Amino acid sequence: MKIGRLSAGQQSRLKAIGFEWDVLDPKWKNMFKELLKCKAEHRDTNVPTNWPTYLGTWVSLQRKARKAKDRGKLSLEREAKLNEIGFIWDALKFEWEKRY
Repeated sequence: MKIGRLSAGQQSRLKAIGFEWDVLDPKWKNMFKELLKCKAEHRDTNVPTNWPTYLGTWVSLQRKARKAKDRGKLSLEREAKLNEIGFIWDALKFEWEKRY
């Protein structure tokens, strides 16, 4: 069922038990946690795409989603969370500055 088809009472009951409306949200949160672990170990969030886990690809997807013309690809909430931890949006610029 879609959220619009549920009564207010049904929606409230589902919210009370922590129902996940967005099936992709738990996956995003798990990858965010992985990014935090990586940052703690390597001191930055510049994860290369060839990282041994999916994390590098996920980081790249976040960058692409932010650049997307329709801007609905990365929510403002997620962008803010990434900004809070010092997410590196421009990997090339970061690497240039680091090597300079």
